[in-house]
Order: sequence, then C-alpha cells, then structure tokens
Amino acid sequence: MITTILMRVGPLRSGRDQFFQLILPWQALYIHEGQSVVMQQYALDYDYGLLNNNDGASGYRDYNRVNWRGLSYGNGLALEHTMYTSGENIEKYITNKNVDMNRTYNSTFFNFVDYRQDNPVRDLTQSQDSQLTTKDGPVVKDGEYVEISHSQSYKTRFLYDNTNNVYLMQQNFSGNWRDTIDEEYNDYQLQFPNVIVLFTDIHTYPGHETTDLQYVEYSWGGIGYYFYGGKCEKIYWQKGTPLEALRLYYLNENGQCSDTPCEINIGKSYVTIVDVDEAINLKVGNLADFDLDAATVRASNTSIDDFHHRPGQRSAQQPGCGQHRKQYPEHHPEQHHHQYQQ
Repeated sequence: MITTILMRVGPLRSGRDQFFQLILPWQALYIHEGQSVVMQQYALDYDYGLLNNNDGASGYRDYNRVNWRGLSYGNGLALEHTMYTSGENIEKYITNKNVDMNRTYNSTFFNFVDYRQDNPVRDLTQSQDSQLTTKDGPVVKDGEYVEISHSQSYKTRFLYDNTNNVYLMQQNFSGNWRDTIDEEYNDYQLQFPNVIVLFTDIHTYPGHETTDLQYVEYSWGGIGYYFYGGKCEKIYWQKGTPLEALRLYYLNENGQCSDTPCEINIGKSYVTIVDVDEAINLKVGNLADFDLDAATVRASNTSIDDFHHRPGQRSAQQPGCGQHRKQYPEHHPEQHHHQYQQ
C-alpha cells in the first residue's frame, strides 16, 4: 500500500517532456502540477491518458513551508514551490479513476547486478574495463569527489562516505556548499550508492525562448560517467526514440562504445542529464585533492576528459551507441536529474 510508504511528497513541479521521455517506455504514472505545451503534446501523441496526472493527484498547497534558503510564500517563495501530494491522494486517484497499474517488464530500468549472486557487487577496479586506457587516460579513475556544473549558477556535488559506501549530496548556494536534506525526514542528507552523469546537447526549443523550454537530445547518445565505491568509470549511453529505454554501455578496447550493457550496482541511483557545454566543468578525484571548505573548489586534477567535438563535427557511428551530436553554443539549461532505486 503506497499510503503508508508515501506520507508527503513535494514540492511538485510542472511536467516536462525531457523527464517524460525517460519514463515513457516504462508506462509509469507521471504526477505533476501543470505542464509545458511540449509535454502536453507528448502526452497526446503517445496516448498517455490517465497515466499523465496534471493536478498533483488532487494535491494541496503548503503556504507555510520554508525552503532551504529561508524563504516562504509571500516572502520570496513563488507559488509553484508550494504544491504537495501524498500516498493517500495517489492511491485515491488510481482507485477512483481505475488507472491500470499492472505491468509486465522483461528487464529493470538499468542492467543491475543480479541480487541473487553470492556477492552482488561490481567492484569498478576489478571490472572488465578497469584495465583499459584511452587517449584521455584510464577508463576507471578515482571518484570520491564529484562536482557537477548544471549551469553557470547551478552546481551539485557528491562526497564519498567510505563507511557507508554512499555519496552524500550537496548543492551550491551563493558560493557556499550546503547539504541537500529531506526536511520531512529529520533533515536527512540525501545519499546514493550510485551516481550517474550523462552528457548531451541541451538547448532552448525554437520559438520558446521567452519561457525557456529546454530540448534535451536523446537521439544520438553520448559519453557518461558512473560513480560507485569512490571510483569513476567512463561509459557510453544511448536512448534513441522516446519509446526506447535509456541504456548504458561499457567501453571497448579502442575506447569506443561496446555492445555490452554496463552493470549498475544495486541501490538508489542519482541520474543527471547535463549539457555537453558543461562537461569541461565536471570535477572528479579523491577527497584529499580538494579543499572541501572552500567556496570555490580548485584542484590540479579537477577536470575529467575533454571529450566533446568541435562545433559542427560528428563522430563516426559506434556499435550499440549511435552517433554523438555536435556541440552547440553555450546556454544555461535547467537542471535535469532523477532518482531511481533497485
């Protein structure tokens, strides 16, 4: 019963097609408040019907909430940051609308390590690609520190906790790093065994500049990084059409995309889709290499491989991964990140 699992969920925001395209192949129930015109058209084109809920499952406003910046409604916090729902509301929506939630899947969201194994853990240092070296260096590197630049003003970082084998999440606000917490769960800091960073082209939909609706290129795939156990593994990703699921691949001996799906360790996963223009700002390394108290982190080995192409240039097609898209001029997209759990 989801009523006892989800007591309060939010704040809910409006629906966007870049999120919808990730869940569409799985026919998941998508609950949000409001939606972009592009999202609305996607729902119509793919006949999503009752699985696309546009009112937060009869959500409610919490006008008294105070966000992490200390703002409240009427004191700097916009109305769209006040919508919440609950497990009870969601369950009522499913029951009252007779929403079909029965699914038969032949795979999980990612190619997770089989939990039935005696030791269901993939050690990245012992992985099949751990001995590979590309022109940019080893495929598997140290990854205790992960700093992701989503835009000029939006940054997230993860600090590896060796004791609990998780990455602790922080966000940058006005030049200072703050723990990302769940205020409904005793200020619990968000933490993930798996962190997955995928790069692609992101730009404003033509004709939607005033509303800054963002287009995320899923068709061609690209380079990504998988972080687990304090290590960083360079991978390739592919999706294709909206009806195709997101897929992750190992590199081959030539440093290109292989046909072998990458195994992801069991556990909660933070997944972010980042503009390729921000790839040069990705910072990865050991915790000891970074001044964790500094407002702006600097280190000699801060930047991961410079992999993207020159403007207007495309790479040759690689097995299993399609083509990389060309690099576009700099823009400042909204953040695209998700959490998945096995």
